[in-house]
Formats: sequence, C-alpha cells, structure tokens
Amino acid sequence: ILCEYSHAMGNSCGGVHFYTDLFEKYPILQGGFIWDWVDQAIRTKDAEGRPYFAYGGDFGESPHDGNFCGNGLVFADRSVSPKLLEVKACYQSIRFRAADLRAGRFEAANGYLFTDLAEFDFIWTVTANGEKIADGSLSAAAKPGETAELDLAAACEMATGASAEYALTISACLNRDTPWANAGHEVAFGQFVLPARDGAAFGSSAAAEGNPPQAAEKDGKLTLSNGRIAATFDHASGNLVSYRVDGRELLRSEVAPNFWRAMTDNDRGSKLHERSAVWREAGAERRLLAFEGGPAGGGSYTITVRYELPTTPVSYCTIAYAMNGAGTLEIRMKLEPGEGLPEIPEIGIMWEMETAFDRLSWYGRGPHENYWDRRAGAKLGLYSGTVSGQVVPYLRPQEHGNKTDVRHASVTDETGFGLRIEGLPTFEWNASPYAPIELEAYDHFHLLPEPEKTVVRVQYKQMGVGGDDSWGSRTQPEYTLFANRTYEFAFRMSGRPQP
Repeated sequence: ILCEYSHAMGNSCGGVHFYTDLFEKYPILQGGFIWDWVDQAIRTKDAEGRPYFAYGGDFGESPHDGNFCGNGLVFADRSVSPKLLEVKACYQSIRFRAADLRAGRFEAANGYLFTDLAEFDFIWTVTANGEKIADGSLSAAAKPGETAELDLAAACEMATGASAEYALTISACLNRDTPWANAGHEVAFGQFVLPARDGAAFGSSAAAEGNPPQAAEKDGKLTLSNGRIAATFDHASGNLVSYRVDGRELLRSEVAPNFWRAMTDNDRGSKLHERSAVWREAGAERRLLAFEGGPAGGGSYTITVRYELPTTPVSYCTIAYAMNGAGTLEIRMKLEPGEGLPEIPEIGIMWEMETAFDRLSWYGRGPHENYWDRRAGAKLGLYSGTVSGQVVPYLRPQEHGNKTDVRHASVTDETGFGLRIEGLPTFEWNASPYAPIELEAYDHFHLLPEPEKTVVRVQYKQMGVGGDDSWGSRTQPEYTLFANRTYEFAFRMSGRPQP
C-alpha cells in the first residue's frame, strides 16, 4: 500500500491512470493514498477588504512552506476540483469494454468486493456531434469479480453515416438512495466513438462558396477580402492583425505562435520554468524571415510566413494562412526546434479578443478542464459556458481551463457573433481572461486585475500536468513535448456573423 502518491498540488494528478492500471493488474498492489484530500488554506480578507484564501507567509509567519499546503483533491471551501473528477474515473469499480463495437456488444466488469451490478441502472446515450439523439436503460447482474454482457446493438445502429460523429456513453447509476448518494448518482461510465454503419469516416469540410478573396495593398499591409470578410496581414511582422466580419473586428491583438503556459506548481517543482525558459519568449520575440503570398487552387489565396525563434540553437516556425471564398482561414503551423533544446511547455497559436466575446461552446472533452495526461474523467460532448467560468481557483494562479480532443469551438458575444474554430481533425484549446505570463505575475487570485480581454489559445498540445510529486518529478515521457522532432498542426477559423 502506497502511503503517498500523486501529489495533488495545484493543477496536478496527471498520470493517475498509470497507478490505477497497476493496482488492477497486480493483486499484491492494494492501492494507496493520494496526498492530499483538501487544500489547507484560511479564508480571510486583505487590507482592502477583499476575501481570499491565505497560505504560508500571509500572516507574517516564518519559516513557512508557501502554498505547499494547496495540495488537495477538493478546494479549501470543500468545493470539487477537476482533479477529483479524474480520480473518480480512475478509481471506478466498474470497467466497460467493447467486446464487439460494430455489433454493439459490451462488457461491464465488476471490480467491487461485495456489490452486485444488479444494484445499478445502466443508462446509455447516443450523441451525434455531441447532440443527444437517443437514450435508454438496461439492467445487468454480475457478482463481485464477474463480468456482465450488455447488448446495445440497437443503440449502435444509430450510427448511420458520415454526416456526424456518433458516440455511445454508458453510465452505471445507483438505482436506490444510499446514505452517501441518491438514486441516479453516476458511479462509473464508459464512452465509445461508434463506427459508421456504412463504413464511411466522419470528417469536416470547409465550405468554399462565395467570392474568391481579392488582395489589396495599403500602408504596408495586405488585406484579403471576399466582400464580407476581410483578413489583414502586416508585411513588416508577418502577423495576422485583423479579421473583420461585416466590418466588425474580431481580433484585439495579432495572431502569434505560443510555446508557453503559466507554470503549474509541478512545473516549478521540477524546475521546468528554468530548464525550458528559452521557450517563454520564443513566440513573442520571433523574427520574420519570409512573407510570401499569392492565389492558390480552388479560388483561395495563401499567405506563408516563416519566423526565426530566439533559441540557442535557433528554431524555426512557419505559419501558412489560406483564405477561401467563404472567408474561412485555414491555418497551418510548423515548428522545427533546434537540436538539443529542452522540452516545450506548449505548441500553439494565441490571440486576444475583446471582453464582449465571453461566450464559449465546444465539442470536445469537458465540461471541466482536462489535459493530455488527465482526461479520463472528461466525457466527449457538446458544452457551453463563459470565459470567466473556465477559471479554476488553484491556491496560486497557474495554468488552468484547458480542453482536449476538441473538434470545434466558438468564442462569441451574447448575440452569437464571433469566431468558430474547427480542428483538422482535433486540437486543444483554452479561453481565459488572462495570458499565461500574466498569471505567473501574481501569487494570489484576488490580486489579478479585472478582466479586460479574452485570451484564446489553440494548441497542437501542451504538456501533461504531471503529479507523481511536486518537488522534482517531471511529466511522464508519454505526455512530454520533446524538442527532438518537427511538430505540425492545423485548424480553420471563420467568423460567425451576427444573427
């Protein structure tokens, strides 16, 4: 029995599944204790009367361990953190497996010691691109250690073509009230993307209707326009500096490559902020090497910019923009790291929008934040929320709010006007009131300035958050962006006109 594992400090608990997989594989491994259950902080007020959670040093005491007491699966006020939802998924005692996905045959393995599966209702839901199209329930029985068969052939027959992505979710829910939870409480789930019945693969395509974009030069800038949508590039910097729909601007800043996230407690503990410091300003301090543009096939116009990044040795980043007749921009980014450089915290593109663009929707994992190494507890679905609602109040401000396996996402104002982002095929994304470097500048959330922007990050990936410990262990290699290869990813960006 491990007396302490998966130190839950700040944005942590990545890779818990490595432990639980071993616990289930080897009977001699009985499990262990995650350190810790709850953040140990005290609600108080600062000199201006603003409430906040205080930690080591906030009362003038010395010596102290700073925010090292912020290592709980629940926050100091006992509210649920995203870490707890990951642990729940990794700890669930019912495991679902597809015995024959196309035939709709599934298995539920009972990992309980004393509970029969007859004590649960098995609720199933089929979605098409995240929208529920059918649901139902069935019962099953299996003694501890045994496996029940679930016949869901009728549900799987809903996957009828390539016009949508179909997903089946199976939930095991209590069928009666208990002292610790009411009937209907979900104790375990499994989720499966269904193959289309006709064998076709689901994919997105960009509509190309509309006038082919026309190019116009003025004051050192190149503007591509189809009459309704216009994208403007700065010749001197290579940046996409404006994207307008019906004359309304959607960008508050230039679109720029980004290779940094706000350091997590685990990052600081492993000294990632020192080891990988070369990437912190690499995107902001890029130097333009080439700017090329011209008409391309299918009535589109392509702009390609190539940057030198100030790393030692030098790295290179290329971003290609292709605008079609509908005004959609297909953006492709390529990173060529210099040989021997340290791991890269994040590979993506970042820009700012005005605070009015505070409404979010996405089809990907959620609804809570999730990461490359911490996504077992996040279901694929269609979700919506606000930018402020993505902020996770870890005791010390740090990276938060990320979403993985995103197919498409939108950032809009209250009328629905804004941007739509489509993956080719998927991406990670983050929408926050704060830029990564801004979060690092404050040691308490209540000190952060009032939001004055929406910061959008569309990523190939960012590193996992790790969590084996918070004083030296690095993110597991399976979830690390090593600088020993070329990285490429692509997405589409289009305007959502006002209804």
